[in-house]
This record gives sequence, structure tokens and C-alpha cells, in this order.
Amino acid sequence: MQPSSEDLITQMQAQMIQVQVQMTQMKSQMTQEQAQMQAQFDLMQNQILMLGAETKAARARAYNATRLDNIRPVVKIMSGHPAPNPPQHFNFDQTEYVVGANPPIGLVPDNFNDICHLEHDQLDCIHWFYNEPSLVKGSYTLLHRHGQIAAYLMA
Repeated sequence: MQPSSEDLITQMQAQMIQVQVQMTQMKSQMTQEQAQMQAQFDLMQNQILMLGAETKAARARAYNATRLDNIRPVVKIMSGHPAPNPPQHFNFDQTEYVVGANPPIGLVPDNFNDICHLEHDQLDCIHWFYNEPSLVKGSYTLLHRHGQIAAYLMA
């Protein structure tokens, strides 16, 4: 006995539902894979950005280590800042600087002799920009902090 047309329609509808379920599952799997691929891409992009920033910083430091007259700016290589808002002692033009950013003009002294004249407030601004733990104020004297900033710009 052959199935009735109603039975055939019911079977076809059941098959269509199965295909729709499979398509939904495949779409969900593709979405998850796309999200994973995007996360991997973002990670690689950040690593490339960091590598580029570290290379630029190394070139500036190598130059600075051989000179006492002019300082080349060292780009930012640590993400974030130690505080959400910049210190008020310097006129920062932004509240967030990304890895690879050059310091604002006037933040870092033009030569190593000028480092000796920096006060704690100015050093705090430099620390805020770079977010470098070795530049934190702590209980260090000005002389110690001058040495830290000079070492950071050269090493």
C-alpha cells in the first residue's frame, strides 16, 4: 500500500524541520568559529602592534644611549595608565594613549641635562603616560627618580 498524500506531506514537513534544525546548528557553529577566529585575529594584531612599539622604543633608546644632547622620544609600550585621568600638572591632549603613541610634545625633556630639573609632579606625568612600574613615585627621592627616567629613556 502506498502512503497517502497527507503522509507524504507530513514526511516532507518533518524532513524540512530536520534540515532547518541542521542549518541552525551549522549557523551557530559557524558563528562560534567566526568569533574564535576574530579573537585570534585581534590577539595577533595586538601582538604585532606591541612588537612594532617595542622596536620603535628600542631604536630611540639605542640612539639616546649614545647621545647626551638630544633625547628621542620613546613610544608608549605598556597599555593603560596607572590612573583613569591624567595628572593636572601637564596639559595632556587626551585621556587615553595607546601602545605605540609618542609622548605629547613637552612631556619628556629635550636633553638629559633637563632631566635633572624635573620635579615630582612632572615625573608623575611621565609615569602616567608610560604606565611603567619603574617610574612610579613611591618613596623615592628626586635624584633616584631622575636616574630611573634617564635609564628608561636609554635602556
